[in-house]
Amino acid sequence: MRKGYIAIITTIILTILCLTIAVSLGLSAAISRLGNRDFVLNTNAYYLTQSCLDYAQLQLAYNSSYAGNEIITIGNYQCSLLAIESPPAQKIIKATSQINNITVNLKLTVDAYTWRIVSLEEISKF
Repeated sequence: MRKGYIAIITTIILTILCLTIAVSLGLSAAISRLGNRDFVLNTNAYYLTQSCLDYAQLQLAYNSSYAGNEIITIGNYQCSLLAIESPPAQKIIKATSQINNITVNLKLTVDAYTWRIVSLEEISKF
């Protein structure tokens, strides 16, 4: 009679253990997916902002007096170019984009004569 109780209790304990493992694996997969989603959104926002900077560089190559200060639509998204600053021998281009709650602000400094990139920085706020 005791062998039956031991078998039932062992089965119940193993079932609870298996359910606990399954639930914890499911939760870790869900949390991992949320982290991947934020990574993808951040990457998309970064490259969207980088595309705005590329657009501004192209406009400056055509017209050195290009002032920026416009909104660029790329696909389903938009990014903003701020007014281009022109300290001596440089052009400073600032762009920002937002996808969902992810915002990326980039500041690009180029040489005003050769159009070579001096620096590219990600800024928390403009």
